[in-house]
Amino acid sequence: MQTAAFNLLALALFTEVLTNMVKNIFPDLTGIYSNLVSGIFGMAICFGSGTGFFKLMEIPLNPPVVDYFLTGLIVARGSNFVHNILDTLKPVAPARFMARFRRK
Repeated sequence: MQTAAFNLLALALFTEVLTNMVKNIFPDLTGIYSNLVSGIFGMAICFGSGTGFFKLMEIPLNPPVVDYFLTGLIVARGSNFVHNILDTLKPVAPARFMARFRRK
């Protein structure tokens, strides 16, 4: 179970990075279009890597294409979760870094 969660989190991270790259190129890309780009990247990564949630959980699902499609949607939504976590941690990291130097 932990390996499956880690794999999906890693795929979500890659999806988030790719989506942000596209959003940097096209800054007006927001809302449903941003979600669509994220979904496309999530599904492409799952299809390309052959990673499916049901396959990771050892639950047979035929055809495997359905598994990749559904997993891609899950990964796309997870990329938003990863984005929110990274945004939350950004302001904290420099403060911790500077605190280490102040202690010495």
